[in-house]
Amino acid sequence: MMRAPLLVLLSFLILHLRFLPSAEAATSQVFMNQVCGAGKVNVTLTWQGNDTSAQQQWIDLSTSDNGWAAGSFISAGPLAGPATQYVWNGLTPSTLHYVRVNQQLADGSWDASSAFSFTTIDCGAAVSSGPPAPNSAQALITGSVYTDQKTGQQVAVSGSSAFAQPPNITTATVLGFSANPASTVADLTLPGGTLHACTPAALYVYVAAPSGSSASALLELAFQKGSWTYNGTALDRPPSPIVIIGTVVRFAMATAGGNSAAAGTGDYAVSLSGGLQGSVKVGC
Repeated sequence: MMRAPLLVLLSFLILHLRFLPSAEAATSQVFMNQVCGAGKVNVTLTWQGNDTSAQQQWIDLSTSDNGWAAGSFISAGPLAGPATQYVWNGLTPSTLHYVRVNQQLADGSWDASSAFSFTTIDCGAAVSSGPPAPNSAQALITGSVYTDQKTGQQVAVSGSSAFAQPPNITTATVLGFSANPASTVADLTLPGGTLHACTPAALYVYVAAPSGSSASALLELAFQKGSWTYNGTALDRPPSPIVIIGTVVRFAMATAGGNSAAAGTGDYAVSLSGGLQGSVKVGC
């Protein structure tokens, strides 16, 4: 399969993109995080729904909504079949882009996802694109992405039905860890426990805000910087997607990518800048 030349720097992947209807989709969801660097935008893409047994994957990127006409897009790859994250560096700010994940299945056929669109942030502005941060009397807008004005970190807001809300939380609490997005507290491994996952592509930690927290308090919790360690050594990873689900905040960390070696089974710990901490052992 022919690929257009790769014109930008490559690295490894997670923000939420607007879905454009198309044919059958291999990848069902794409998340994105954008950070400015040297006047350009570095975008961390994370996706779900791909076939982990695929021979390879390619990320196609275009600024034209023309059905992926030959010569109108550039590509990054090949990526391994189980891969779910990629960092695309050096994109032009304030520009509408289209992205898809194209995988080659075990039988040799190609299965492309539908197109997802996103607009890169304005690196010359003090505030990135997205709705303004709400005050204490306003609610978060489901489906929106909020941006920290100081760091550029972005937080997506999901409906509360995506995770069963824990009752009677009086202080911010680390609920637990998982190797995949969870839907209830029962799906989580409690802090200090053992998470059974041999080669997780990512780790998720769920933090509950106090019941009845305001929108501004939820954003303050979500914008906290998370630092991860693996067997006591700090992990350098690309920014990962943060999602607010009702009064629960989901932080994520890719086990590969960045400047440190890939992590596998062992002891993980996360520390948020606000003082919350939690740890989990990952084993088969």
